[in-house]
Amino acid sequence: QILQSTIDKPYRKPNPNHIPHAELVIRYLGDDEEKIREFIVDWREFFLDVVRPRFLPKGWSTTAPVTCSLHKEVPDPT
Repeated sequence: QILQSTIDKPYRKPNPNHIPHAELVIRYLGDDEEKIREFIVDWREFFLDVVRPRFLPKGWSTTAPVTCSLHKEVPDPT
């Protein structure tokens, strides 16, 4: 019964100072669309190098255009 009461206790507490990672990245990069595009391409290349996925969705590429809820679509420059 003591163990069960311990298990049932809430262990997560919201952090009122938490800032989501995506928001921090956009704050850092600002409104510079080129910086945002470069960051996304670099992140996707890092993902490929580290995870080495065997399967990706049709049309997936490191340079595919990106749509973000905080910014308009960032087109592929090529």
